[in-house]
Amino acid sequence: MAPSHGPAVQAIIAARAGLPDEAVEHFERAAFGDLRDLRGNATDGIHGASCGGVWQAVVFGFGGLRVADGTASTHPALPEGWNRLAFTVTIRGRRHRVEVTP
Repeated sequence: MAPSHGPAVQAIIAARAGLPDEAVEHFERAAFGDLRDLRGNATDGIHGASCGGVWQAVVFGFGGLRVADGTASTHPALPEGWNRLAFTVTIRGRRHRVEVTP
């Protein structure tokens, strides 16, 4: 069985590769894994790696956030139907509110 964080990582890669439909498919698999009990083990608790991966898929995949040498940039890859994405990140102790649109 694949690790619980796998679909979120695949969503990031697909979003960055310009494959929005594939990115959404992986994202939904990650986001609904525990809610739909896709692995048949939700009674044991949630998959923390998957939860963190979902956040990363949104921010680093669809939001396109990249951080290098303390400098942030965005290269959004919003799926069809998403009008806006907003999130807050802390980089080197400073909070930044990021809002991206298509």
